[in-house]
Amino acid sequence: MVRGPYIAGVSCPSHALTGLDCPGCGSTRSIAALLHGDLATAFDHHLLVPLVLPLLIWSWVAWLTRGISGRRLSNPLNQRWASLTVLAVVLVFTVARNIDPLFGGWLAAGVR
Repeated sequence: MVRGPYIAGVSCPSHALTGLDCPGCGSTRSIAALLHGDLATAFDHHLLVPLVLPLLIWSWVAWLTRGISGRRLSNPLNQRWASLTVLAVVLVFTVARNIDPLFGGWLAAGVR
């Protein structure tokens, strides 16, 4: 029997201990939804995954191309400002998704 990434009773250890959504809560379920072509569910489980995954794939292809052929492709994640921007976005998103239940809970990690 094949199971999806959500198994009843199993949740993120960080969420189980603190009751808060960590920056990665829902990312596995979001990727699984993307693989099944369900973009709405992917966004429901983790808002950033469908937005950031194309950048990560682009970065990986650029790295792989340079390693195989020596040809350098542009890589937006290789800029000086990229690391700080990613860190700031993840921190703001994490804080927002944990105070969001006050505003309706639409940033939370979806179904548990």
